[in-house]
Amino acid sequence: APPPAHPTGAPLTAASLTASNLTHANLTYAYLTNADLRSVKLNGATLTGATLTGAKLSFVKWTDGSRCARGSIGTCN
Repeated sequence: APPPAHPTGAPLTAASLTASNLTHANLTYAYLTNADLRSVKLNGATLTGATLTGAKLSFVKWTDGSRCARGSIGTCN
């Protein structure tokens, strides 16, 4: 069973957000477990307390403007 949603966290477990523009989005405490975030733009986004376990992060434009490497899962490499 998924963890209970935090009062401010979006339940996005296993969501497919491929190539979405989430620039400056507030994803504080979001549950992004196993989400497909490949090629998503997260520059300037807030991920404080977000759960990224198993999230596909290949080619994501990370919060600091860097680019995640192909094969990044759970953390931006």
